Amino acid sequence: MIVKGQAGKRYGHTYKAQPQADEHGQYDSIAEQERYHELLLLQKVNHISELTLHPEKVVLIESDTSAPEIAFRPDYSYIEDGRLVYEDCKPRPMNAKENLIFKLWKHFGPCPIKISKRDTRKKWYIHKTIRGMRLASETVGE
Repeated sequence: MIVKGQAGKRYGHTYKAQPQADEHGQYDSIAEQERYHELLLLQKVNHISELTLHPEKVVLIESDTSAPEIAFRPDYSYIEDGRLVYEDCKPRPMNAKENLIFKLWKHFGPCPIKISKRDTRKKWYIHKTIRGMRLASETVGE
């Protein structure tokens, strides 16, 4: 959806993503919806558990008087091998802001975040796993 603002400026998704919705929730793009449905299948076969679409934002750096809070809201979260994992779906090249967020995640992230992409045959794969330095040492369910 593109909305015209003042002076003819256009507002909308930068990469022409089309928001989607189904019985599970609302998605920012078709790719995000497709990946969520793949994760649902992984949950059905007990490879992952506690799948969440659009979990709460993760605060990487707390705000103080001189700087604002830096936070990121991943697309999904789930439990894999007893540990919390975040995942973000990127069907396109990452922009400068996303590159910066993921560099910060490496130093301040609470747990791993996986960046998923699609190949030319529209098959999903984990492009990169970034392990946060604040890696949670406790496992879920113990």
